[in-house]
Amino acid sequence: MLRRTTIYIFMVIIFSLCLLSTVNSADPKIYAKDNILAVGNYNVNATSSDLSFIARVEVNGKAVIDEGSELLYIVPEKNIDGWEKAKFNDSGWEKGISGIGYADGDDNTVLPGWVASVYSRYRFDVQNAISTKEITFLLDYDDSYILWLNDVEVGRSDNIKAVVPGGVPGFNEPLGKIAVDHEATVLPAGKPNANRWKSAVGWGHNQLGKHVVAVSYGGNSGLSVNPIGSLVTTWSYIKLKN
Repeated sequence: MLRRTTIYIFMVIIFSLCLLSTVNSADPKIYAKDNILAVGNYNVNATSSDLSFIARVEVNGKAVIDEGSELLYIVPEKNIDGWEKAKFNDSGWEKGISGIGYADGDDNTVLPGWVASVYSRYRFDVQNAISTKEITFLLDYDDSYILWLNDVEVGRSDNIKAVVPGGVPGFNEPLGKIAVDHEATVLPAGKPNANRWKSAVGWGHNQLGKHVVAVSYGGNSGLSVNPIGSLVTTWSYIKLKN
């Protein structure tokens, strides 16, 4: 009887730990160093005259990403598995400066012309990460976006929510029959342009998207050691000095 009771208690403990792990896994972690914001920016139709994505990310009242921040990007020619993951190897991606897109004079990194989508990745550190409880995202965009912070989706534009609920569009998936066009504020590019973030917040044309996301402390660094023991970083242009 005692043995059965012990086994039962052990199973309850294991189940509770698994449940706790499941609950916490949906909660984005924030690290003191090497956080990764991944962004999918999507056009809604093949006749769109512009595309843009500009982010301001605020932690404890201070911007950790803003217009003018460094980024890595790719214009995909096929679906790329796991590109939004923090450990993804982005060493082949292009370097750029936020914002990114084409037309309207509101982008620091200008793409050559119409594209169905562009993927971008930003690395940032957070002072006082251990006491940070939430992060604010302000987005100036055209036409739509999905955001991932350290592997967890933390926001998507209202006009894309019905396209693939909980899913991700293909790199060139037609969205126009479901998604609606959205115009950015079309303020001139800056490093940053402070007037951009004074615009109204909402889902209408020329308005900013906004997400306030609760986070939990994940440790000193988002870098990790893979099974063969080598250090993995997603920020490809950090280079070791000889």
